[in-house]
Amino acid sequence: MFGRGKRYLDIGNRGNGSLAWSATAGKPWIRIAPSQGELHAADARVWISIDWSRAPLGDSVENIVVDAGPAGRRTLAVRVNNPKTPRPATVLGHVEAHGYLSAEAEHYWKKTDRGGAAWRKTRLSFADGGHAMCSYPMTKTTEAAEAPELVYRLYFQNAGQYFLNFVMFDRTLFKNFYFSLDDGPPVLVDSNYPKRDRDQHDRNIPVTISTPGTHYLHVYMRDPGVVIDQIVFTRERADFGNFKIARPVEDSHPGFRAAVAPESYYRLK
Repeated sequence: MFGRGKRYLDIGNRGNGSLAWSATAGKPWIRIAPSQGELHAADARVWISIDWSRAPLGDSVENIVVDAGPAGRRTLAVRVNNPKTPRPATVLGHVEAHGYLSAEAEHYWKKTDRGGAAWRKTRLSFADGGHAMCSYPMTKTTEAAEAPELVYRLYFQNAGQYFLNFVMFDRTLFKNFYFSLDDGPPVLVDSNYPKRDRDQHDRNIPVTISTPGTHYLHVYMRDPGVVIDQIVFTRERADFGNFKIARPVEDSHPGFRAAVAPESYYRLK
């Protein structure tokens, strides 16, 4: 429901001749395009989408059967998450789906300036045409209690351990800031580390979500010039060390969700 983008599967021909295939969904509200074809050398990309107006509420696992005649037949699982609550028309903030929650830094719930310092939107971003949030002025260092603050309203469908990842613009002199979850104490994020040593500094920080539902992430300035592009919660560790963030990424790559994660569904008003 909250990950409404299409998914895909690729069908390939390892032989020398032609390959006729068809794909059939187990439920009429699972859409397949194209649903049949004939392959020679090139692969075929098949797009899968859901008719949410007809899909049942709750979690379900359905099937798609790909039949290539003499070449074989394969049954693929389709996991569908269509929660009864929350619904897109009523939820506020960013919503977890498919095991991760991603927020572009400029899509905050609330911003508070303090003591002449502030988080400001900047065009330093890994995404084409994107923005990030930068701490100003360049001459001021603050402590969490008196620091400018960004607040993100988040809705988690599950409780348990997550890994918190801050996607940052590296070419700044100072890179330290604080974060807290809900009413927890501020935690210093010290990201002045080589990329290979980043785990548990600005990436793959273990956090616990106590209950499903609404939670708040607070981000406080410490050093000037810190640029945060994206904030991502994942259920599994993200492989940042061997991944080039700035390049386009296919969503079949195991690291894509934390490297350039598509922003989660959100509503701020």
